[in-house]
Amino acid sequence: MPSDAPAPLPSSAAPEPEEQSSGGVDVGVAIDPPVDGGALTMTVAGDAAALVESGSTASVRRFLGTLPTVTVRDTRDPAAVPEGADWSVLGTAADLAGEDGQPALGVEHLGWAPRLLEGEGPVVAGPATRTALDGGPEGSRAGLVSAPLLALADGASARPGRWTADAELVLRTAASVRPGGYASVVTLSLFE
Repeated sequence: MPSDAPAPLPSSAAPEPEEQSSGGVDVGVAIDPPVDGGALTMTVAGDAAALVESGSTASVRRFLGTLPTVTVRDTRDPAAVPEGADWSVLGTAADLAGEDGQPALGVEHLGWAPRLLEGEGPVVAGPATRTALDGGPEGSRAGLVSAPLLALADGASARPGRWTADAELVLRTAASVRPGGYASVVTLSLFE
């Protein structure tokens, strides 16, 4: 080695690290749907309605209750909604099954009277749906089958807003109905 060359340095390499312990970290994320396009949505405030006897006569037994509040929200940009687009909420019930072995009560015994509770603009509550014991025009259908609860008024255009509605439920049966529990499901559907 020439005399003017620097002397080699001692090795400074550190030993490999030894793992002393380890742990895991859970990573999660909740990604909401995009809000830029908006949406037309429906929610129902509850999942049950109890009917209680009220206003029965010697020939007809009557039971009343209230449908849980239904809310429709339209957050879409009106410019993105096709001209003439409308929406409606319909209700359809099944026959009321006897829970104690008694025969079912047909859906024609169950009716309702919708009410618009909150909201402005071109939205209306559906008409009252009669029961088979209410009478009515010959050939007309009684009972909750595709019965309107809430809808955009005829000729109106969809627009942003929030509307709430419920309905008074009414069950009318003959006075001779077999006692016991009866149950049905009312399916609510939002159509556009």
